[in-house]
Amino acid sequence: MDHDDLNQWSKRAADWSRDYHASLRGRPVRAPLNPGAIARQLPAAPPEAAESMDTIFADFERIVPPGITHWQHPRFFAYFPANASPASMLAEQLANAIAAQGMLWQTSPAVTEIEQVMMSWLAQALGLPADFTGTIHDSATTATLSAILTMREVALGHQGNLTGLSGQPRLGLWYQGAETVHRFGLMIMGMIFPLFCERGGHRLLWSRSSLLPPPLDLAMADQHRRIDRLPLVVRM
Repeated sequence: MDHDDLNQWSKRAADWSRDYHASLRGRPVRAPLNPGAIARQLPAAPPEAAESMDTIFADFERIVPPGITHWQHPRFFAYFPANASPASMLAEQLANAIAAQGMLWQTSPAVTEIEQVMMSWLAQALGLPADFTGTIHDSATTATLSAILTMREVALGHQGNLTGLSGQPRLGLWYQGAETVHRFGLMIMGMIFPLFCERGGHRLLWSRSSLLPPPLDLAMADQHRRIDRLPLVVRM
């Protein structure tokens, strides 16, 4: 495929996208399939030669839409919001065409500075203080990881990063609900088993209930202090 072919097939893909969204309401939200149904429609071995885009696109239309969970379906309410607006689809196409890597300013000045300004706009729209700083993560998982790391370092006076965790006060982490807190608590605080576990002097207390009253936070923190642990309390 050259760039002239890309022009043609981009228009074809745009037409397909419009028709797909127009037809979503009449489709099942989840594909009525059993595991393995899609794999059986694919060749067992890679092709010996490239196929035409007509063939590839026909295979896409035949296999993918009937075999996918339609996250853009008006009756899809699972997991988390993931709506794709027409504007975001167009922006994604332009971003893919440029294919910039925005790791540093010099790798893409426009990406860096537009992102910085847009983040300032977002902070203003949310009514955050002018001196507020922070980051936006790609998922709740990495946000949780950063939050627990930050809590640990604040509790330890930032000595965990500077001098290591050996010899630091023993930590206690109590949280409600989110499985990612448990996973990262184990990783960051050196623990290996949920619910009520201890390793290297650190302790994790795990509750799946998100309906416990706020005074319980204080009670759990006080319990941690009584057993000589520096409390980190997370409410999810």
